[in-house]
Amino acid sequence: MKTNKGLYDLHTYYNTDPYELYEAYQNVPLDSLDENHDNNTPLHTACCFADKIAVTILLERGADVNQKNDKGYTPLCLLAKYKPCPDDSVFAEMTEMLLAKGARVPRSGKDTTALLEAVRNRHFLMADILLKSGARTDSTDSNGDNVLHLLSRSAASIASDIKSRQRRIADFSERWYSEQSKQETYDELENLKSLEIQCCHTAKLVLENGEPDPEEKNNSGKTPFNIAAEGGARRIGALLSGQDPETDELAALAGGLDVFQALWYGDEVSLDALLRSGADTQTICEDEKMYDFRGKSPLGCALTWDNLSAAEMLLRGGADPDFRDSKEQTAFAVWMNKRGYKNEDKEQCLHILQCLAECGWNPESPADGEGNTALSVACRNVGYDTGIWAVRFLVDNGADVNAANAQGQTPAMNLYGGRYWDGNIPRFAGLPRSYPYGGRECKEEDADILELLLEAGADINAKDKWGNTLLHYIAAGSTRGLKEAAALVMDFGSPDVNAVNNEGKTALDIATEKNNETLVKFLLKYC
Repeated sequence: MKTNKGLYDLHTYYNTDPYELYEAYQNVPLDSLDENHDNNTPLHTACCFADKIAVTILLERGADVNQKNDKGYTPLCLLAKYKPCPDDSVFAEMTEMLLAKGARVPRSGKDTTALLEAVRNRHFLMADILLKSGARTDSTDSNGDNVLHLLSRSAASIASDIKSRQRRIADFSERWYSEQSKQETYDELENLKSLEIQCCHTAKLVLENGEPDPEEKNNSGKTPFNIAAEGGARRIGALLSGQDPETDELAALAGGLDVFQALWYGDEVSLDALLRSGADTQTICEDEKMYDFRGKSPLGCALTWDNLSAAEMLLRGGADPDFRDSKEQTAFAVWMNKRGYKNEDKEQCLHILQCLAECGWNPESPADGEGNTALSVACRNVGYDTGIWAVRFLVDNGADVNAANAQGQTPAMNLYGGRYWDGNIPRFAGLPRSYPYGGRECKEEDADILELLLEAGADINAKDKWGNTLLHYIAAGSTRGLKEAAALVMDFGSPDVNAVNNEGKTALDIATEKNNETLVKFLLKYC
């Protein structure tokens, strides 16, 4: 007589005779336990291998459908834990058979249920049967995930698999694949798309059931929608946000995301759908969790992350290039002012600058709260290639090289360290103070940009509101190349070297304070 352990061995032998297998199921004692496999009963074993004929035999013999193995799983729960299978109908049929014999759903596993395992393992037809059985659906697993959380995870996994197959298909034109391999990939893609629809249908049944709460958070503090959004599960994301992806094509593509979420998750399909739906692009992100985006416009967010393709989509979709965010910065200013990594692809940067120009950008309008034009903002950021390319683009396109900000600072002054200053001078000497210059470490290469500005007509005698000239700003620098910059200014006219600012200081005085001997000697020749 075969034992339950013998049944397991028959299932795993590669050349087992089916007649021998099912005869063993006819004769094995129903209470025979497989000590090597969690003390499974024969019905557990049959469900482990998703063997419908074996399950039928055992149910007809009166097997206990609710007995648990050592891990706390019933046969129904083990069936649900079976790996995903192309033919899910057999799982649905076995589920109906087990339920008809009184199989329980809520208490079918330890820290889980058959329903949770079914959706976790993509057995959506099985899950539909379990949902229609009237059993409770608000159970959670050890991670606090309810059925909607797990549906979102499965949907995200399916979405990832779909993208993987699509990338592979796109690669067919780049390298050789056998016809069999190609066909298998196409078949897998179609199966995955069907699974995606089935998953969405199951989620719809859960929502219609009224439990669990779609806003419920798991142990990680995430709602089902959070999981769907993070994983790119757009159809179920649309459902969870109250839309119907089956009737609303754009909703299915947008996935319930807003513009900022689409940018945060890098989902340009969703972004495109939102723009086609008329989403507002003149708005500001208020989500504290989106730390890089908070306070910025959608266009500013895209440029913050150097997502230039998304930035172009926003511009072509109606985003106002001159819209200012909570810090009164335009998207261009946000792009220029961000610290750390900068985009080093010149062609891409010039392309987005051209897009800005084509989409209504006015570079002469204030780009920040100081009243700086786009050129001044770019001049403050020539420490990065993006700033250099922006300056050249703007000058080539006729930007006003003498446009002063609210403090009277010109682009050339900002090139040589111009920054915001409130004009406060401490009453007592020696106390810490700030200045309108010294805002950045200048480089020898900055002279190339200065020459560009001077050739375009930059005024070498312009003064800021505190009486500082361009030479004052150059003298306040602390790196090499300042003498060359001053010499370049002299090449374009006769600046007043003896001009004093409101504190009574000349450029020579400032150079002396900075102990810049080379510049001091140069300026003395013109005093």
